[in-house]
Amino acid sequence: AKLLPPFMMVWPGVAARVLYERCRLDVAAGGNGSESGQDASWCATRLDDPDRANAAYPELILREFPPGMVGLMVAAMVCAMMSSLSSNFNSASTVFTCDVYHRFISPAASERELIWCGRLTTAATCALALAWLPIVAAQRGEFYLIVQDASSHLAPA
Repeated sequence: AKLLPPFMMVWPGVAARVLYERCRLDVAAGGNGSESGQDASWCATRLDDPDRANAAYPELILREFPPGMVGLMVAAMVCAMMSSLSSNFNSASTVFTCDVYHRFISPAASERELIWCGRLTTAATCALALAWLPIVAAQRGEFYLIVQDASSHLAPA
């Protein structure tokens, strides 16, 4: 069960890189990049550039899937992102409202007051996340290291 997720994350990128390399090799051999009916536009993806390597999965979807499947994949990715964001905002709101506000700030708070506290906490968490975006964008591909560094400081030992 633990072996399947890495394959699901790695194989689409490997497949995109193979298609790119096939196209490059065909052009290098004097062809037009459309060896065995392959789309010659793969040569333009520049997946050998480290700054473009993260585009492998979207390129694979856009170039190899029919239009209906592209829409379905985009919808699935948007839904997964919304679900993840929703659960993170809900967790942050619950932790602050129940463990900080209700316990230390206002132990006698009504349910209505706790709901408003949760909503305000969610809004503040969203604002914090948006303020964090320029910092993440400036890191140029080191996001994984940033998350690991932050997790090592926040997670219990």
